[in-house]
Amino acid sequence: MQRAKRQAENVTRCLPEGEGRPPFLIVVDVGFCFDLYTEFGCTGGSYLHFPDARRHRIMFDDLANPDVRSLFRAIWTDPLSLDPSLRSAKVMEEVASHLAKLARVMEDGGQDPTLVGQFLMRYAFTRFAQLGMCADDVSMIGTASLPDTQSALWREEYSAILLEAAQLDWKDVEPAILGTLLERALNPKERHKLGAHYTPRAYVDRLVIPTVIAPLRQDWDDVQSTASLLCYEVRVEEVRQMLGGFHKRAGGTRVLETACGSRNVR
Repeated sequence: MQRAKRQAENVTRCLPEGEGRPPFLIVVDVGFCFDLYTEFGCTGGSYLHFPDARRHRIMFDDLANPDVRSLFRAIWTDPLSLDPSLRSAKVMEEVASHLAKLARVMEDGGQDPTLVGQFLMRYAFTRFAQLGMCADDVSMIGTASLPDTQSALWREEYSAILLEAAQLDWKDVEPAILGTLLERALNPKERHKLGAHYTPRAYVDRLVIPTVIAPLRQDWDDVQSTASLLCYEVRVEEVRQMLGGFHKRAGGTRVLETACGSRNVR
């Protein structure tokens, strides 16, 4: 299956430039399974497991499942609709809208902007730590973050907005939103002193993927190709040494942290 995937990737790179590259590769072991891979950038870069390395294989028997058939229908008719970043962007926009609304209400009510920023960051962090919180959980965060004299106002005026935000699907929210909230929690002088400025994920990816991730992926592809040949020749010990060598090289990779303030780096 790995050799078939590499062959398919080579074919995509030979397509006319004007046609672009397909967002999906489907590798088939006829009568047994399908392996799904994606590269939603359609640039001919590395194709990764879809939706992830644990669930990218679909067995032939799974075709009896209507959801699986719907997935394949979407792959053929509207593949870009399956791009998780689109869903994430929509939820992120909704979350940001709710938090911005709450910030305006709190500041209009006389709350210090720095305190507001700190509270919003605590709320977002807690949402990531424990999805599906109840109203009591939300109220507890609020009263812990605001002065005691504001607790009544908190329950009456603020909780409705946060409960609306809590009902959104936070598993699709990028943790990078904490970086934006961190900047808001610090006044301009503190941000300058600490160098605490939010680095968007796209900027981080633009640096890290070509310099770190892509070379490791290429190395892994080469290792898999050679290991497949050695397995065919039953040279098991050499395969074991080769895989161990790759693991050691990958584990020994050292990266200079590119983000400071909120540490939004992968």
